[in-house]
Amino acid sequence: MQAIWVLCGGQSSEHDISLLSARNVVNVLSKMHYAVSVLYVTREAKWYHLSADVFLQHGVQRAIETGSAT
Repeated sequence: MQAIWVLCGGQSSEHDISLLSARNVVNVLSKMHYAVSVLYVTREAKWYHLSADVFLQHGVQRAIETGSAT
């Protein structure tokens, strides 16, 4: 299984759009049997790693609050 990383978020005004786009990309790639991981960048430039499942089920904010993002 090929591994793919999806980078999303960031400090720009397009932060929220980036998250919506990443959700769509992760959803499709996961169904295509890729090993998808998400790198999320906050508006404050903090980086987090999330699994595709956590990203799709909980979103970034809840993952960070519950400690599911590293």
